[in-house]
Amino acid sequence: MNLKDFFCSSKSISRLIGPGRYGSDGWRLGVFFFLSYLILLGSHGLIDPDEGRYGSVSVAMWQTRDWIVPHVNGAVFLDKPILSYWLQLLAIAVLGVNTWALRLFPAITGVLAGLGLYIAGRFVWNRRVGILASIIWISSPLVFGVSHF
Repeated sequence: MNLKDFFCSSKSISRLIGPGRYGSDGWRLGVFFFLSYLILLGSHGLIDPDEGRYGSVSVAMWQTRDWIVPHVNGAVFLDKPILSYWLQLLAIAVLGVNTWALRLFPAITGVLAGLGLYIAGRFVWNRRVGILASIIWISSPLVFGVSHF
C-alpha cells in the first residue's frame, strides 16, 4: 500500500483513529503517559540557570503585555522560539504563575512525541512495536528530564 492509497482510503483512516484496538491502545497509552508526566510536574523549583531564565522571560512577557519581543532583565532575549513562550503564557493565563504552568507544555509535547512514536511504530511494523517503542521513549530519563524543562 502506498501513502496515497493509505491517506485517501477511509478504511485506513478509521484504522488510525477508529474505535478498534488501535484507538483503545492510543487512549490507554495517552492517559498513562499524561498521568506519569504531569504528576511530578510541580514537585520541585525551577532549575537554574536555563529553566529559571526561560520562566522569567514568560513571566516578564505576561507582566509587560509585550507578546512579540521576549526580554530578560531588560535585554532582548531571542535564544528560544517565540512559540514556546506563547505556550507558557497560555498556561500562565489559565493556571497562574507557578512552576506547574511553566512546565506544562514541554511535558505535553513529550507525551505527544511518545504517542506519535506509537502511531509510527504501529503503522510501519505492528502494534507490539508501537507500544514498546513509545513506552521506552516515555520512560527514558533524558526524555523525561527534557519534557520537564
